[in-house]
Amino acid sequence: MVSSHVYTTVHMCTLYAFIEKGDPMSSIPTETLKFTEARPKLSSILDRVFRRETRIRLYKGSTPVAAIVSIEDLEALEDYERRREQAFINIGKIAEGFRDVTPEEFDRQLELAKAEIRAERKLDHVSAGNA
Repeated sequence: MVSSHVYTTVHMCTLYAFIEKGDPMSSIPTETLKFTEARPKLSSILDRVFRRETRIRLYKGSTPVAAIVSIEDLEALEDYERRREQAFINIGKIAEGFRDVTPEEFDRQLELAKAEIRAERKLDHVSAGNA
């Protein structure tokens, strides 16, 4: 069984990368509508979503039940889900090598690896400055 500590570490790294790179779809505003409000406007809503002017979050009463998003947004979400699932499969394979490693030892080794990478980057930066 893969350690939940490994999954937590990977999840935090994924979130960090997402924050660093930014959300590619974040410039499109999301509107909230009750289903009964959206029904008579469905044609114009679809036009606006198609033009990527908005996304719609639909509610039934006070419960969010669905969203209307562009095909591009849906495809991006599906692609993200596929890549994320594959990443967790790969992480699971890697984690098997750490099955007997305690969380403390894992953290220690992770810190050592990060220090090595930082040192390499610093050396590369210094070397590039001298070139």
